[in-house]
Amino acid sequence: MWREGVRGHRGRVPIARRRLVLCAATLLACAPYLVLKIAWLAGSSVGMASGAAGAEMHDHRYVVGNLVTVAMDLAAVALVLALTFPWGRRVPGWLLAGPVWVAAGLLAPIAVGLPVGLVLQALVGGAPAPGDNGLAGWVYAVVYGGFVLQGVGILGAFWWHASERWPAWWRAGRLPARPATIAATVAAVGFGGLHLAWAVAGSAAAAPGGFETAAQRAYLGATGVLILAGVVLDRAAIAWVGTAVTVFAGPTKILLAHDGRPGAVVLATGLLGTVAGLWLVCSLVRSSVRSPRAVLP
Repeated sequence: MWREGVRGHRGRVPIARRRLVLCAATLLACAPYLVLKIAWLAGSSVGMASGAAGAEMHDHRYVVGNLVTVAMDLAAVALVLALTFPWGRRVPGWLLAGPVWVAAGLLAPIAVGLPVGLVLQALVGGAPAPGDNGLAGWVYAVVYGGFVLQGVGILGAFWWHASERWPAWWRAGRLPARPATIAATVAAVGFGGLHLAWAVAGSAAAAPGGFETAAQRAYLGATGVLILAGVVLDRAAIAWVGTAVTVFAGPTKILLAHDGRPGAVVLATGLLGTVAGLWLVCSLVRSSVRSPRAVLP
C-alpha cells in the first residue's frame, strides 16, 4: 500500500506524499519550541523582554516545566514519525492512541482558538498577549504558531494511520446512558459552559488570571466549544477529542495560574472537569471495546 501510494497517478498528489509533507511540516513546527526551551535550560535569555524575566527562568518551577515540555515535544516528534512511516504499524496501538489523545487535549484548543483570537484581536486592537509577561512578542508567534501546526499535523497523521489500521474505529463507541456517565456528562457540560462564561465575562466570572486579551479569551472560548462538542455531538472522533480537552483543561489552567496560585473556582472546577473527563473517556473506551464494529488495537 505504501509503495502504491508513493507512485500514484500523474496529476494527483499521492496520499503517501501528502503524509510525508505533513510529517515534515510537523517536525519543522516542533523545532523552534525545542530550540527555545533548550536555550532557556542552558541559561540563555533569548526571547526575554527583560533581565528579570530571564532570571525567573532559573526558578525551580520554570526549570521543571521546561524539562517536561522538552520531553513532550520530543515525544511529539517520535509520535508523528511512527504515525507516518510503515514501521509505526508494529507499535502497539495504545502506545500511539494514548499520546495522540493527550496531544489533542493540549493542542486542539490552541489550534481552534488562536486563529479566531488573532482575528478578534486585530478588530479590537492591542497585542494578543499582555505586555508584562516577560517574553518578547515574537516568542508567542513562534511558539503558538508551532502548536497550531503540531496539533493539525499529529491529528492528521493519526487520522490516516487509524483509518488504515482500524477502519471501523471511527464508527465504534458511543457514551452509554448510565447514571454515572450522565452525571459526568452534566459536569462536563457545565465545565464547558464555564469556559464560555470566562471567555465573555473574564474576571467577573472568576476566570483564570492572565487570560485578559481577546486572543487569550478566544482560547478559553475554543476550549469550551470543544468540551461541549465532545459530549453533545454523537461522533466518535469528536468525542475522543472532547474528552481529552475536558481532562486537560483544568490542569493547564491550574498550572498556568499567575504565581502558581489558582483561584478557588478554577481549582474546584478544574478538578471536577478532570474527573468527569476521565470517567467519560473510560466509558468511551469500554463502549468501543464492546462494539461489534470495533477493531481492537
